[in-house]
This record gives sequence, structure tokens and C-alpha cells, in this order.
Amino acid sequence: MFCACYLQAQNFNIAERYGLFTLTLTGVNTVNNNYYFIGYGQDSISPLKVHGYFIKYSHSGDLRYIRQFDDTSGIDTFTDFDGIKWNGENFVVSAHVEGTGNANKISLFKIDTNGNYSQPKNFYDATNRNQYSNKVIISNNYTYIIGGVQKQNYEVNIRLIKLDSNFSEVWIKDFGVTGKTDRSYSATQLANGNIVIGAHRYDANRVNGTRYKEQTWIFEIDTAGNMVRKFLDPDTRTGPAKGITQTADGGFVYCGRKQSYWNGNSTYYYGGTIAKLKPDFSEKEWENLVTDSLGNISSLEQIIKVSADSYVGVGNDASEPLDSSWIWTRAGLITKFNSNGKIKWKRYYFGKEVMTRYDRNYLFDLTLDQEGNFVSAGQVEQDQGPNLGWIVKLDSNGCLTPSNCGYPSLNVVEKMKLAKDIIVYPNPFSETLKIESENPIDEIQVFDVFGKLVFQNAKPTNQLEVGFLPNGIYLLKLKAANGEWVTQKVVKY
Repeated sequence: MFCACYLQAQNFNIAERYGLFTLTLTGVNTVNNNYYFIGYGQDSISPLKVHGYFIKYSHSGDLRYIRQFDDTSGIDTFTDFDGIKWNGENFVVSAHVEGTGNANKISLFKIDTNGNYSQPKNFYDATNRNQYSNKVIISNNYTYIIGGVQKQNYEVNIRLIKLDSNFSEVWIKDFGVTGKTDRSYSATQLANGNIVIGAHRYDANRVNGTRYKEQTWIFEIDTAGNMVRKFLDPDTRTGPAKGITQTADGGFVYCGRKQSYWNGNSTYYYGGTIAKLKPDFSEKEWENLVTDSLGNISSLEQIIKVSADSYVGVGNDASEPLDSSWIWTRAGLITKFNSNGKIKWKRYYFGKEVMTRYDRNYLFDLTLDQEGNFVSAGQVEQDQGPNLGWIVKLDSNGCLTPSNCGYPSLNVVEKMKLAKDIIVYPNPFSETLKIESENPIDEIQVFDVFGKLVFQNAKPTNQLEVGFLPNGIYLLKLKAANGEWVTQKVVKY
């Protein structure tokens, strides 16, 4: 549970604690200093059906309730939720519902602070049978659903639905081009009521032996659904524009991913990116690679503005906290940057105390509470076992405590570095770690992925017997005779 005095990372081991089988948390919001989470999962009673789950925690970390709900059909199942939007009285949530016969639809409903589910409405296109939603915008008495629809020719268009206060349709507009797949991922509303949408355009059909072409697509619509202006990135390696947010000068920052490698066949590597679009939509003002992993899922998922010049994003990465032997593992990432794209800090967290090399940690959504703390929601995708809903609460510096700012950085002042004259082997290890150094080692410390000191030796030899440690990832810190600390990641199997 969360603690009022110490901010803690927490994962839901829901199979044991709440009688569920699997859970993914996709959205988080804070109202009146309480935390609310939305997600989907399965229970042990009907494991083939995916339910919706709404969870409330107090500010001090007490679980208030977990509510389970289903689509109005009683048969169809939820496959995704798109965050939680507060309209002043209730939360408004949109979901992707997988129907029978691949007839997918959008479901929109309200949930009050007591977890009561009401006013559900489904949007189903009888001609184009696959719809999905990505974002809800609430403006005055209107609600906008930003999503998409799959056409009969397997092309995908972005679909916008404007609703009145009773969820009745005002208009429906589709945006896209022939031969391409266009998907929306984020949206933000401007002071004039217009909406800017962050999207992704890519080839509907891939051709073997040719590079997969994809582009960031950002466009603005007015309250009548007319396109006002647009930007299509000329770089055909750029991905979705997620978490799009307007800057003080009228530009737009967004996050996502970008192709960083292609092997000429079917293997792609991606890096997580942040970028800024100029106010006139003419071009990108800057773009920075935040992560770069030997895998295809390194990405940033959401951005929030924390001050006039500062932004915080969340996602996942394996480029820094893990070595190449653990390329399939992902750490949850939270990073802060300014309006010029300069990274102020990056933090890495895991949702399990003991990781395997195929476990993946994802952070999907982020909110800022009244005290300036960050609360993020996601999941731990286990190699063996159910997915675990994952919650992380951090202070304004992205830290659990002042001395624990995630893995591998245990202190905001220290810098990670690996000295060439110190060799630690074998790595991974089972029972014994051996150390070869040209200079004396005065002290050795071993920390787990949560920053907890699990082993210390003030008079070390060149051999450490640490077979008692549980399997997982550790940070080995060695203090040289000159007082300098050297760090290295090690893996116990």
C-alpha cells in the first residue's frame, strides 16, 4: 500500500490479493486528493471474458474499492480503456469493446466517485464493423471521442464523434487517405475550442524487402469538424504523436517512438522520442531520442505539463537499466524535460521485486496530484504468470525517497559509470561473484531494483559469496581507495 510518509512503488499481484487472474491499468486521475484507476482484466470465475475494473485509492494509500463491470451486452468483452476524464461530476471513460464476429465498437459511459457505472452508450458502424477510441475531450456541454474505424478494404481512418450532454451524436467525421492506415493517439483542446490531434500514418500493406514507412501526423479541427491545418512529418521513420500538449509559445510537444534500425528484412529497432512542433505547423522545432533499445517496443506513452517550462513523460525502455543479455526486458520509465527538449532527469522502475529476463514493465498514463507528486499506471507483463496491474507514486523529482530514485540511479547526484580497470564476473552469476581490480576496493554494496541495500561488505576480498540473493537484477557498487564509487549491473539466476 502507499504510505503517507514514504512514497512507494507498488504492483498489484491481483491473482493472490484480489481474486483476479490478470489486470492491465491504462488510466489514472486524481480528484479531491484521491486516486482513481481504470483497466481491464479477467477473473478466475470467467477467465475467457475480459471485464472492466475501476479502482480507488486514498491519498495515504488505503484501498477504497475495486469495481468490476461489463459491457451492456453481457457477452462482448473490453479490450482497452482510454484514460479517465473528469467532467466536474463524474468520470467519462471510452473503451474499445470486442464484439462477436469481429464486430468491434466504442463504448462510452460515466463512473461516479463511488464507482457506480452509468449511462453506457455504444457506437457501432454496421458498414465498417471495427471501431476503436483513443481519447475523450470534454468541452462545455459537448464530448468528443477521438478514435478510428477500419474500412472494408482494411484501411483505417481516424474517426471523430461529437456528442451533446446526453451522448447523442452531433456529427461524425472521418480523416484518412487511400492506401494508408491512419490512427489517432492523443488530443488536446485549444482556448478557441479547436482540437489538435496527434496521429500516425503508415503503409496499409507492407512489401517484403522494403523499409516500412511511417509518419507522425498532427492536425487541427474546428468545433464543426473541419480541418484547419495539418503537419505530416517528412521523415518516414517517425511514429505516433502521443501525449500532445500545447506549449507557452503556441507550439506542441509530443512523445512517441522512431525507427532507429532496420536490418533490410523484417527486424526493426525503435527509440522513444520527444519532439516539438512549431506554432504554425510548418516543421518540427526539435526532436530528441530519449531511449534506444534493441527491440521494437521502446516508447514514451504520455506527457503532462508540470510548469510553464517543464514536462514529464512516461513509457518503457531497456537501453540504460539493462545490458544486452536482457534485451527482452523493459523497465518503466519516467523522464522530465523542458520546452527546449533538454532532459532534466530519467528514472527507471520495476513492478516486481524479482525480475526475469523476459518480464516487461510498462507505464501508460500519468497524473499530478495536489502536492506535486506523480502517480502512474501500467502493467507488469510476466514471462510466466498473469499480467499485474502496476501503480507507481513518486515525488516531484521522480523519486521514491530522497535517496532512492529508481534503478540504476540510487542518488540524484551520483552518475553511473563503469571503470575499465575493474572486472566483475561471471555475469550473470549463480553463487559467487569474482572481482579483479588494479586498485584496492574498500567497500562493496549490493542494491536490488527498488534501491534497497541487500548486501554490504566493508572489508571485501576478491570473491563474494552471494548465492543467498533471490534471482533478479542488482546494482553492485564498489568503493575504490580514492573514495570514488564505481557501479555495475549484475544478474543473479
